[in-house]
This record gives sequence, structure tokens and C-alpha cells, in this order.
Amino acid sequence: MNKTTTPSIAPEKVKNEKTRHLSLSGHLLQSGIRIWLLALILFTGLTNANAQSLVAGWDFQTTTTGGTATAASPATPKVYFSNFGSGFLFFDGSNGSSNWFVPASGSTSTELNAFGGTAINAGAGFSTVTSGASSLALVGGAAQAANGKRAVFS
Repeated sequence: MNKTTTPSIAPEKVKNEKTRHLSLSGHLLQSGIRIWLLALILFTGLTNANAQSLVAGWDFQTTTTGGTATAASPATPKVYFSNFGSGFLFFDGSNGSSNWFVPASGSTSTELNAFGGTAINAGAGFSTVTSGASSLALVGGAAQAANGKRAVFS
């Protein structure tokens, strides 16, 4: 009986070939990451000159500069016009936002509310009054119903 044999590759050679292949892939991956990071750094450096421009800003406490002031639930607004720049913040179901629940009377199930705030990071011209309703609060609502809801800046 004639026996046909298939040549076999020594296990050491297979192991070495796999190791070399993995090393080459890892090197290419590292090179790709380096190129991506370099491009990101360069792009950030080129656009950094415009980083100081305020597109829209809200202080949630005053209307003297044209913005919408927030209020404690049940009077919490669902749409806010910016105090500076030009922009809106939507919580009313329009422009792709979710319709956040604000009860008709004071309730712990509200999803929008207002509390006292802070003047930390207040930009030039922004109100630094922190008493009363001076910060917008997005809260969980009844049984965390606000989880997954969307707010839209426009």
C-alpha cells in the first residue's frame, strides 16, 4: 500500500511566523495611532484661534441681557434663549429634543427644576448672583423617567 504523506511544518516555525505577523500588525497599529494623534494635535492647533469665540451662553438667572431666567418647578421653562450670542436650549419636544415633564403643581416627579447656583466659571457679563433659582437642574423624575431624554442646543 502506498502511503501519501503531507509535509508538516514544525510547531516552532508556525509560532515564529505568527509572532512576527502579530508584531508587524502591532507596529502598523501603533503607527496609525501616532499619525491620527499628530493630525488631531495639528487640527486642534489650527482651530484654536477660534476657540475663544462664544457662540451662545446661558446664565439661567437674568433676563436683562435677553436670556430666559429659570424658575423652580412647576414654573420651570422648557425653552431657554441665550443671554449672550445667539442660541436656544430646548426641552419641549421640538427640534429633536425630548418633551421633559414639568408638573402643573409642585411635585417631586419633575424632570426640570432650578436651584441656587455658583459663580465659578461665569464669563464676563454673566450674572454672578447665586441666590434663588440660578441654575437649571435636569433631574430624574418619577422612577428615573428622564433617563435617556434629549436636550437640544440650537
